[in-house]
Amino acid sequence: MSIQRVVFSLAAVGLLASAVCDANSASYRISAHLSHKGSEFASPVIVVREGVPAAVEVTGKDGYRFTVTVTPADSGSVKVTTDLRTAYGVISPAMVVQLGQPASLSVSDIQMSLTAEANGS
Repeated sequence: MSIQRVVFSLAAVGLLASAVCDANSASYRISAHLSHKGSEFASPVIVVREGVPAAVEVTGKDGYRFTVTVTPADSGSVKVTTDLRTAYGVISPAMVVQLGQPASLSVSDIQMSLTAEANGS
């Protein structure tokens, strides 16, 4: 077998494995409420694939960049790792949340409340 065929075969196997992994990886819908000193400035909803960071960015006076990564935890819960960059400050909390149950936290004057749901629920 020529080297070109071996490389082509390995590439085809890699693409097939990637497609199978993508089909088997879960996706989640993250609904967030972002506030500064009690005043909500954003409520993004992001669909994110398991283990793959997803972000939403908004420009303007109350602009922000919100990045989320979700990984499985115990049964019925997920670990949500976030990075929030705003004119009010930067926070990067991570928390384990029950699917479908809201979770909230405050860091300095920034508040974040989010709900994680299996996509399609």
